[in-house]
Amino acid sequence: MRKVLIIAAREYKTAVRSKAFLISLLCMPLLMFGGIFVQTLLKDHIDTSDKIFLIVDRTPGAKLLPQVKVLAELRNKTAIFDPDTKRRNSPRFIIEGVEASEPTPDAIAKQRFELSQRVKAKKAVGFAEIGPEIVKPPLGSLPPLDAKGRSASNADDRVSLRYQTNSPLENDFSQWIEVTVNACVMKQRASDKGLSMLAVGEVLRPVPFLTKKLTTRDAKGQIHDAEDESRGASLIVPLGLSVMMMFMTLVGTSPLLQSVFEEKTARIAEVLLSSARPFELMMGKLIGAVSVSLTTAAIYLTASYFMAARYGFNEQLSPALLVWFILFQILGVLIYGSLYIAIGAACSDIRETQTMVMPVMLVGTMPMFALMNAIMNPTGVLAVALSFFPFATPMFMLVRQTVPPGCPLWQLLLSIALMLATTTACVYAAGRIFRVGMLMQGKGANFAQMARWVIRG
Repeated sequence: MRKVLIIAAREYKTAVRSKAFLISLLCMPLLMFGGIFVQTLLKDHIDTSDKIFLIVDRTPGAKLLPQVKVLAELRNKTAIFDPDTKRRNSPRFIIEGVEASEPTPDAIAKQRFELSQRVKAKKAVGFAEIGPEIVKPPLGSLPPLDAKGRSASNADDRVSLRYQTNSPLENDFSQWIEVTVNACVMKQRASDKGLSMLAVGEVLRPVPFLTKKLTTRDAKGQIHDAEDESRGASLIVPLGLSVMMMFMTLVGTSPLLQSVFEEKTARIAEVLLSSARPFELMMGKLIGAVSVSLTTAAIYLTASYFMAARYGFNEQLSPALLVWFILFQILGVLIYGSLYIAIGAACSDIRETQTMVMPVMLVGTMPMFALMNAIMNPTGVLAVALSFFPFATPMFMLVRQTVPPGCPLWQLLLSIALMLATTTACVYAAGRIFRVGMLMQGKGANFAQMARWVIRG
């Protein structure tokens, strides 16, 4: 055991003193928060130049176009300035009315083509077309609404608001014109039926919807009202912890492959094996990798806790959750670290290591593709099934434990038992491969030969 600890201490000191370790510590915050920083940095660099939009009002007498122009002027005077700095933070919408063509299909198609050419020539950003029967749609002309309350894309142009542009990502105007035209149409419909917009507004006023946590009772029996529940925290915390775990597992285990491979090819392993048994050497390296991973976890979790406390997410990072994080992190490092050690010991060429490590990398990263499903439906069949797949257990059990109400205790214990069994099998197999492969020179082994080494020794 003394030799194992000496080897582990050497591996740990070598890793944490390297420049690669310091760079890896900086990579995770850059990956997670770099986008937020860049968006904050560039928020003042917004294109606020005037945007010209063309509108064809095909309603009788073009009654809606003047109302749209008035609301656009109101927006340009009040809604495009920052309330604190009074600086302009959005472009002005310049509305140009276009006289509607004849209502024949050919004339309409020709006008749309001419307006499209004006947009291509950058004389306008896009053009909207208000259907002639949008205020009073005939019975049976409206298609059923989808789950979001929107009409299907094949709705009749006569009763629709149509918008065309070659800049689909600039959706500020499309959202504004949709809301504006709907408000104008509702106002016109209310006026036609002799109703006041105040009365219509009172009827259509939505009911406030409050999302709360569960009501609790303290040790003294006093009931406490539920607190507000943040959907953002419920998504960010499990996603951030799972990505952090995957990153730290890779940071802690990937250097093992290079270390073992270099010691083997440089014939350093022969000297090391004269002082320690193969299993002691391998276990020392694994314990060193676990120590590096825990050091990284301590730094990141401390920083994450203070950041969560700043934004009111600290209740999501309970001490029990941090304990589960560390436990699953240790088991994950042992599993993947033993696989990397086995590959490094079996290969004799750097290209062989790149080929053989790819399946391990795929197994480690594939669970990320189903991670959002586990966050949104932590008790679903897919999330529960992947929780018992040992190579995906760390991330999925952590996600399910983070999202209320958490995992049943029997599932946690079963997943830990499966991971311990898998860890034992991987360490045992890696020890058998390590013992044979470290002293083998020449052509590297393939997966079939490695399996024979595990079975026969």
